Amino acid sequence: MYRHKVHINEWDAEYIITPHHYDSDVILESLRNARAPRHAVRSAMEIMDGLGFLNTGFTYVNTRRRKAVVVIGPVSSMQELINTFIHETYHLAVSITESYGYDLSGEVPAYLIGDLARELADVICTFGCDLYEYATETQPIS
Repeated sequence: MYRHKVHINEWDAEYIITPHHYDSDVILESLRNARAPRHAVRSAMEIMDGLGFLNTGFTYVNTRRRKAVVVIGPVSSMQELINTFIHETYHLAVSITESYGYDLSGEVPAYLIGDLARELADVICTFGCDLYEYATETQPIS
């Protein structure tokens, strides 16, 4: 598991990357710190307890407090890790962009996603490379 806090203008976002299994205690603590309402916590618990939990994640955004929690859950491959990271980062970028009144089709959300990807690239690569090596060592490639 990896936790990384990002400060973007007046926003604080916490990324929690758990590529092998959800660490629900840590995630629930972060959601409570972001003042997530009960329905958001319940929804997160449903995702973490779900039977088909691979290749999922979720993003909680508290626009009033300008806090966010981005969770990248267990994944089946390096490609799925990147896919989930970009998907959840998009949700964060849209929320931040809308809070400032910028056009969602403009450059602001695109730059924001790129900045977040650059900041977390080493972590994503590390987890992705570990997953890729594990998959190729344990399963024959055809």
